[in-house]
Amino acid sequence: MLEKERLYKFDNIRFILIFSVVFGHFLELFLDDPIALVLYKIIYSFHMPVFIFLTGYFAKFNIKRVFSQLIVPFFIFQTLYLIFDFYVIKNSNRFTLQYMTPYWILWYLFATIVYYFFIPILKRGNVFFGWSVTVVSVAWALLSGFNDDFGYYLSLARIFTFLPFFIVGWYFGNTNLFDGIRSFVKNRKKICLFISALGMIASFGLILCFFRITPSMLYGSCSYLKANYTMWHRVVFMAVAVFSGVFLYIVVPEKRIFGVSTVGKNTYYIFILHGFLLRFIQETNLFSIMPYGKFSLALVLTVGILALFGNDLVYKICNLLFTGRGMVHMVKHTYSFIKEKINRKSRPN
Repeated sequence: MLEKERLYKFDNIRFILIFSVVFGHFLELFLDDPIALVLYKIIYSFHMPVFIFLTGYFAKFNIKRVFSQLIVPFFIFQTLYLIFDFYVIKNSNRFTLQYMTPYWILWYLFATIVYYFFIPILKRGNVFFGWSVTVVSVAWALLSGFNDDFGYYLSLARIFTFLPFFIVGWYFGNTNLFDGIRSFVKNRKKICLFISALGMIASFGLILCFFRITPSMLYGSCSYLKANYTMWHRVVFMAVAVFSGVFLYIVVPEKRIFGVSTVGKNTYYIFILHGFLLRFIQETNLFSIMPYGKFSLALVLTVGILALFGNDLVYKICNLLFTGRGMVHMVKHTYSFIKEKINRKSRPN
């Protein structure tokens, strides 16, 4: 994840990450299975930190684009999910529209909006400032776990927990701050592969065998006290994410892979839309009534969702329907169409 030019490598990495997101959400429906629980812990130890690193890597601050591509979709999908939750899932007794606590997966969209407003500050600094901000963000991520008031409100806990990955990603993609690391990874791939693989094995071993990790520790939304873990647990979680990111960068091919690269390019709406199907399937208790074949079903559903929402056509349609620019475009065309119809009727025969 260290070269700025558009490479299929990044799309291929994003495919792995979005597959992990969707598959992990299906695993959540049958965590009473010990294998599912282990896989779930492994997935949640790296997929969102690496995703947020890539978000920072490609982030460019443009207030119109932020409004159109992030803020408008957040309000639209927050509204749609709340309506879906009340009228379809019937998950509550009272319908309330609120935008201060992002609905489930929309925390990522809200956090991204917040992160983008850090970019103008990051741009102004020199090398010393860049390293200082990076160190402070890591300290902030670790210390925020001591505050029991941070939680799902405004996604504050997750914003603080994952902030270092966005900042480091932005510096990697937009400055020369980490050129030394970039050069080392590029020229010493075998050494880095060995170190990252060894680091992942050691970190996963600590997570799975010695730390007795529970899923709530990996969400980034619970304080140390509430989830019964320590700052050193979070240090290990951050190390796992770093080792995993380096490992993926080295082993994932740069060439275009049919289907995989396309899905990886279109992860945005897969992430947002898959929640509707997942919530519906969850309400059917499909996995609860199945004695066998849960992993196969989760895999099939995951692949199906990636194919359904991860193509260029769906991306274009969603960009038209759910972004500020798309909505303005539709309004203009609708206005022009109506105006033309009126003009035709007013013309004398």
